Amino acid sequence: MGVGLGRGPGPSGGALVVPGRNGWLVDLEDAEGLAAGALQALADPERRDAIVREARATAAANSYAAQLPQWAQFFRGYVEGW
Repeated sequence: MGVGLGRGPGPSGGALVVPGRNGWLVDLEDAEGLAAGALQALADPERRDAIVREARATAAANSYAAQLPQWAQFFRGYVEGW
């Protein structure tokens, strides 16, 4: 299993990158795995495009602009408590 990026609350319920759904993960220093994943993406354009669409949706859902209201709500309790 690869090293997940952005572990924590997210649309997937934990991992920001869900292999095969919105991205690909390989083990650290696994050049062969990286090459194999790239070849799979090149060989199956429909699957690649679907993953890219999901990746863009994940990026939009976790953008600074999308997260700002959540951070404001989080800190509101601290600021109002002073």
